[in-house]
Amino acid sequence: MSTRDTKQRILDAAERRFAAEGFDGTSLRAVTADADVNLAAVNYHFGSKAALLEAVVGRILGPATERQLARLDELEARGDEPTVEELLEAFAGPIFDTFDPGGERGPVLGQLFGRIMGDPGQEMRRMILALVVHADRRFQEAFARVLTHLSPAERWWRFRSTVALAVSHHVHQAQLAEIAQVIDLPPEAGAAGREERLAWMIAFLSGALRAPATRCLCAETSTAAVAEPSTATVTRPAVIADPA
Repeated sequence: MSTRDTKQRILDAAERRFAAEGFDGTSLRAVTADADVNLAAVNYHFGSKAALLEAVVGRILGPATERQLARLDELEARGDEPTVEELLEAFAGPIFDTFDPGGERGPVLGQLFGRIMGDPGQEMRRMILALVVHADRRFQEAFARVLTHLSPAERWWRFRSTVALAVSHHVHQAQLAEIAQVIDLPPEAGAAGREERLAWMIAFLSGALRAPATRCLCAETSTAAVAEPSTATVTRPAVIADPA
């Protein structure tokens, strides 16, 4: 077996184990048994379990961010400003491609990132951010040029929500069979393919990103509640009209 094949087998086995059992629940001995290699091979190629997880996540997110940046480069090379929908497709499309590879791996990746998103460890967050930071900044800058009606703070918050939804969608997709056992699921939702689901997400997110800026009246509501506790009501956020 070549060195490359050995490394690939270890990564494949670790990906499945981390998805099924999480970082803490996965032992290197279980990984080596699944990969049919010895422990020395894992130590030689990766050095530690943390480094192995980083390599597993890196081979997933690395190609995805490269495709995101390639699509963004194509859009920006045209000369005219991309639309919100085009930016969303450039951002979310590679994520859909990554998590919908066909076969058994798609649900495994969804399960793996479900565990990663729920991991409270600072080291885990730092590892993920290091892998995506460049693409993250490029897309934030691109959205800033087309979402000029939003303040930097609100634009950042909406972009972060976009990122969360694009990834968490695939976590839920991996759990679709379990979800269908608990709540009513339209047959069309379960049968929808990649293109249809991506179109639904882009339509939803473009509306959310383009929505008029908001001005929170929390402080005003709080003051009213102190002055007149018996008549205080919940105040909806005021909408700031988007300039024509």
